[in-house]
Amino acid sequence: MIKKSQQSYFHIFLVLLSLFIIAFINLWSKGMMDETADTADNRWLFYAVYLLVGYSAYIWVSNFEVKMRGIHLACLLWCFIMPVFLIFNHAAPSNIAQAILWPLLFEAAYLFTKQSRKNVRLFHKYFILVAIYGGFFFLQSRLNIASLRLAQSNTIYFPLLALPFLLLVKDKRLRLLILILFTVLGVWSLKRSVMLALVFIWAAYVVSLLKGGHRSVKFFLIVLLTAGGSTAYSYGDELLGGQITERVNTEETDEGRNRLAIYAVTWAMIQSSSSQELIFGHGHFGVRRDSILEISAHNDFLEVIYDYGLLIFALYLLLWGHVIWRCIKLYRSDYELFLPYAVSLAIFLVMSMVSHLILYTSYFNYLVLFWGMTEGYLQKTARLKMLAR
Repeated sequence: MIKKSQQSYFHIFLVLLSLFIIAFINLWSKGMMDETADTADNRWLFYAVYLLVGYSAYIWVSNFEVKMRGIHLACLLWCFIMPVFLIFNHAAPSNIAQAILWPLLFEAAYLFTKQSRKNVRLFHKYFILVAIYGGFFFLQSRLNIASLRLAQSNTIYFPLLALPFLLLVKDKRLRLLILILFTVLGVWSLKRSVMLALVFIWAAYVVSLLKGGHRSVKFFLIVLLTAGGSTAYSYGDELLGGQITERVNTEETDEGRNRLAIYAVTWAMIQSSSSQELIFGHGHFGVRRDSILEISAHNDFLEVIYDYGLLIFALYLLLWGHVIWRCIKLYRSDYELFLPYAVSLAIFLVMSMVSHLILYTSYFNYLVLFWGMTEGYLQKTARLKMLAR
């Protein structure tokens, strides 16, 4: 890639990414805000995915590194193995494109940031706009269903998964204000998975505070945050007429189905699979197609095993291992990136356990872009330090 035109390539990437984000938010928000609405036209999402897959692949091939290992090797293997397995299971071209999008976006974000650390700031500014755009749909959904008791809104995920990018600010007070704002929005959504993610997010924030400073200051901060959180919860619950407490205590169901029952059915399906099916999987959306409940696994670990097979599942575990390892490394090195990265891990953890991130081509890619951007930034920073010696 010619150095003078590097930023032009990056700007084109952001334009295509914008088309993708607009397409999937417009598509998904219709069903989230009106469950009785007819299925929206998803052709524009597929077109955006094809463009983004093609362009990201071009960026990767143009800057391909022969010596690959770790997460980069996992991304490469995913891009080569996944299409073969999906073709074997007679998947549509659109499903293949969606399934290989995340590793391509990871590598594209990595390469753009490795070429210039300034792109971190551009990503930050870009995702401020993304969060505002997604937040508009969330507020609209809350206003539309405010009269329905205990009505929850999945549209909270549109702004929430942009949170790691928004936390790329050095001002600690601004970081705290951002966390408070998203906590209010998350609680207002009445999504239990979001509330659980917020618990882990605030735990990460406390850990980041405890990294340095005097013991008495640390103790005071913990007491202050605990008391403040408890008071805010009680006030918010009272303001909403007890809906938060009622939502938390309600039986864990999704679309009228108990998640434990969904997991049990999916696990039984995995156990009854043949050796060939365990290797090649059952195809994209296999759980939803084959389950007697006619619903996805609502757990990415089970979903990946059944849909894509054990080999792809091993690559999926490599992604998990990398994200956890990187988070630990950032904590030890005291990088300012630790809190945003830990927040991304908290969201990934909760949503992967009780929902489905990797199955749908949507906001999961926000996290992927953040992880790829982080790798590029760290590598670029390390090289600059070596040259300065």
